[in-house]
Amino acid sequence: MDARSSRRARALKTSLGLSLTALAIASSQATASSIAYIKDANVWSANPDGTGQTQVTSDGTADRPYLSVSQSDDGTMVADRKGTLVVLRPNASVVRTIATIGGGNPAISPNGATVAYEEPRAVCASGPSSFTCIATVVLPIGSTARAEAIGGFRFPSWLGSNRILLDSGSVWSYEIGTPTEAQDWFSVPTGADYTTHGDAEVSPTGDRFATVANTNRLLLFSGNGAFPADPTFQCQINPAAGVVFSSPSWSPDGASLVWAQGDGIWKADIGAALTTGCAGVVPTRIIAGASAPDWGPANVAVGGGEPGQGGGLPGPLKVTLNAPKSLPLATLRTKGLRLTTSFSAQCQAAIALVVAKAEARRLKIGRTETIIGRVGPVAVDAGRFSATVRLLPKYARALKGAKRISAVVISTGKVGAAEPTVTTRRITFTS
Repeated sequence: MDARSSRRARALKTSLGLSLTALAIASSQATASSIAYIKDANVWSANPDGTGQTQVTSDGTADRPYLSVSQSDDGTMVADRKGTLVVLRPNASVVRTIATIGGGNPAISPNGATVAYEEPRAVCASGPSSFTCIATVVLPIGSTARAEAIGGFRFPSWLGSNRILLDSGSVWSYEIGTPTEAQDWFSVPTGADYTTHGDAEVSPTGDRFATVANTNRLLLFSGNGAFPADPTFQCQINPAAGVVFSSPSWSPDGASLVWAQGDGIWKADIGAALTTGCAGVVPTRIIAGASAPDWGPANVAVGGGEPGQGGGLPGPLKVTLNAPKSLPLATLRTKGLRLTTSFSAQCQAAIALVVAKAEARRLKIGRTETIIGRVGPVAVDAGRFSATVRLLPKYARALKGAKRISAVVISTGKVGAAEPTVTTRRITFTS
């Protein structure tokens, strides 16, 4: 919340007796998530359903393409540009570049502090598998020194911000900053009709596990407690001939999964089905011609900026609200409250119609401040956004006999992990 919005919120609290609970509710509704991915040699970002596709970088070419991307919880990205790792803000400004020896498949930790990536080795060292000519390098984002290199492993992914999963034909685990060796977590079960599995991903909730087997199967497991408990196999998705799977990535709530296969990025909403053999799970292609998806809790990237050193994040989001100061109750009941709000950048938006605690008690609809109408959350582009706020059915019935309602319209916008911007207007409805 910027300073102006904070002052307005405090004034609102003083004048109406409105606690910030209602504002927090409206703000929390603006939280979203996004999928970072590669398309047309560049980094892109989109909503979880594939809408709102936003090109983040514009300097990727056929000769020097971006090949894969990973994003932290605040939307910071690390992308592999043919061996050079590029740390990006959501507006495409470059934080730093990391020169590697043909490194790739970067994975940034959820807290944005560390990146793990694979790098080939000129001399093959001993290792647990055939991947002995490759190593996973772990590097603090703000450091130029290589902190750790784990030989014989590839396809790193994060389990929290202190432990990485590694692929060596089976799934291994390594705790960052400890002197211990990597631990063999989950091997191919005896009697399985595949020989290797890796490219593993554990859900942020820690109870779901996805891995690619023999490149042509996507296997799903349910967890049995914290690491190192072995997960339980539940099902495999779309084992069709000729399909090559890669880059599985879970939603922040662990209910859905995205991955890449030859013709684009696919998604499956899994929910509770993971404990019933995945009955009813229907994969759907959400983005054609794209690859390397990574799902994170930040909003869709702003994009559009030219990559360059520094630049930082975009300025604070500005939100303006145009709504009447008064309106007949009959209009609210039959047509709703029509208003226009403007946003200075693409963001996740929510609009709420709220009555203060004293007003809710007078109207006999509750004992605290109450949201009686809502729009969103919804992804919106920069510019004007028109919406109609209608009474929620519960309150449309409860307020049927009301003669006068004093309420506040709250418009909220949120970009990535930044604090939401809130603007408000008081409005009176009379018969």
